[in-house]
Amino acid sequence: MFKKLPMLLAVVALLAAGLACNAVLPSTPGPTSISNARTALDQDGNNPTTSFAPSDDFYIVFDLNNGKLDDAIDARWYGEENEGDGPTFMFYEQNYSLEEAVASAQTVYFQIYNTDGDWPVGPYKVELYLNGSLVQTVDFEVR
Repeated sequence: MFKKLPMLLAVVALLAAGLACNAVLPSTPGPTSISNARTALDQDGNNPTTSFAPSDDFYIVFDLNNGKLDDAIDARWYGEENEGDGPTFMFYEQNYSLEEAVASAQTVYFQIYNTDGDWPVGPYKVELYLNGSLVQTVDFEVR
């Protein structure tokens, strides 16, 4: 009976160590995703809006989840049906590649400064692409 006790204690110790390791190891992250996209008056997205003044800067703010090294995010900004510019035209494109993995949600933003006078009044949209695939479109307007 006592000869089997060390063997039993060794098995219990191995089981306890295995359970402890499983509790400490992080779970495998899911696929990279973009969520909670919104236009805003600030880079933190604390002042979300879908209506801008002609003199405002534009921000698109979103949550990036499970970002992987070298994931590519693109923002394509469009004017829609603005006088003299045709029905829809892309007027700016921005690109960003992750330089390190992001295990948890991280707030990311793109912005366009208003440096050439007022924005034309009318509808606009920004499209967000993740690794070349369109993942979200956010509509907004200038009044």
